[in-house]
This record gives sequence, C-alpha cells and structure tokens, in this order.
Amino acid sequence: MFEGDSCFVVRYILAKNVARKVQFTQIGKRKLEISNLDKVLYPDAGIIKAEVIAYYLNIAPTLLRHIKGRPLTLVRYPDGVTGQGFFQKNKADNTPTSIEDVKLGEGKKKINYILATEEATLVWTANLAALELHQMHSRSPRFDNPDYVVWDLDPPDGSDFRSVVELAFNFREHLEAFGYYAFVKTTGRKGLHVVAPLEPKFSFNDVFEAPKAPVREVSGSSNRPRRSGSTNFTRKTTGGSDTTRSVKSAGRR
Repeated sequence: MFEGDSCFVVRYILAKNVARKVQFTQIGKRKLEISNLDKVLYPDAGIIKAEVIAYYLNIAPTLLRHIKGRPLTLVRYPDGVTGQGFFQKNKADNTPTSIEDVKLGEGKKKINYILATEEATLVWTANLAALELHQMHSRSPRFDNPDYVVWDLDPPDGSDFRSVVELAFNFREHLEAFGYYAFVKTTGRKGLHVVAPLEPKFSFNDVFEAPKAPVREVSGSSNRPRRSGSTNFTRKTTGGSDTTRSVKSAGRR
C-alpha cells in the first residue's frame, strides 16, 4: 500500500510491479482505490498516470490554496492526451463518499460539482485522468458571490507572444484607475488572463456589468472585438457556471 508521499507511487512503477491493475493508497485519513498506474497519458514525453498523481500530490499545498472549496469541472483524457478528452461537471456515481460536493443550479439544470478540499481529492481526480482542473469563480460557502474577475486576452494566430505580454501588463496598469489590483497569469494555451481579486459580496450580475468599462476604453466596445488583427478581450466572469483553468493545473500540452 502506498503512503501519503508521492515518491512511493513513482518508486512502485519504477520497480515494475504493475501486474495488479488496482491498488489502494492511504492519503491522509483517506483510503483510495487507484488503477492502471502504468497507463501512458503523455506519449511524446512518456509520462504515465503514476507520475501525474505524483505531480498533483507534490503541488497540492499550492494548488489547494487556489481551489479549495471551489466547484470543479474535470477535463479527462482516459486514453491519454492523444485520445478523446471530455469535460465532466457532474460527480460520478462511483465517487468515494469522502469526496465533498455541492449541488448548484436550478431545477433540471442542477449539477452536482466536486469540491477539492484535501490532497485525497487531487489523487482521486488524477486517477480519473483528469489532467485539467477548471475552477469556478466563487467558493464555499458563498457560491453566488465571485471572489475574482477575469479578463481573457486571446491573441490571433501567429501573434508575437511578447506583444501579448506587454498588452496584458498595460491593461493591468489601466485597471488600477478603476480600483482593481490585478495580476497577470498564463492560461495554459496561447493567451493570458488578467485576474483581479474581489470581496465576495457582489452578485455575478454585478461582476458581469462592472468590468465592461475598462474593456470599453481599451477596445472601444464592452463586447468581443474582432479576432482578426487584434487581441480579443473577453470577461470570463459572466455567470455562476463560468470556470477558468486552475493555477498549476496540468493540461493537454
């Protein structure tokens, strides 16, 4: 049985003791079933599932500071990154009872989201080959009040990334005139996010309307500007179900 140290997972695979496809691991107080640890998830780099689990264990202290208490959407690649991926919002029926969740939405649109609260959650999601974790912009217990707003800078194909970086930092400085204290972060793809923390006391509707003004001054419109020839500014905090890729999340690339 593995201990709560990610090194044991990797050592197990390196020892080539992979005859048993299903194993059990103790992560803190939780006993979890993990399987197919030698499954190759990143063929070009030769990275196997055990190493993905090890990564999420190692990064857990940092990652949990950002996602703890937030409803998660999983982006799963059960056949690795060269296979078909899919988004999973609803908690699966076979989810361990120790994994916390919350039901959000109304009527038939209600979704039972997973909440990341501890290292064991990250091990379980990694075992599902959930390489990407996408977080909501609010956290427990104030799910109706976002605690940050995101502007997405999506450059056209072929753009010089250095110019996108310059634009993002100029926009960050521009936001200070509106009372925002913002940060620039990568998205995991070709663009950048400008993120401003908020006190969780405003509705999603308020947070949808207020950030229009800074974008309007930059692009001349509070809506999406044209993609051709200019960076696309988009407010990503537009509703309660919006998500962004989590800090330190792995990804397809």
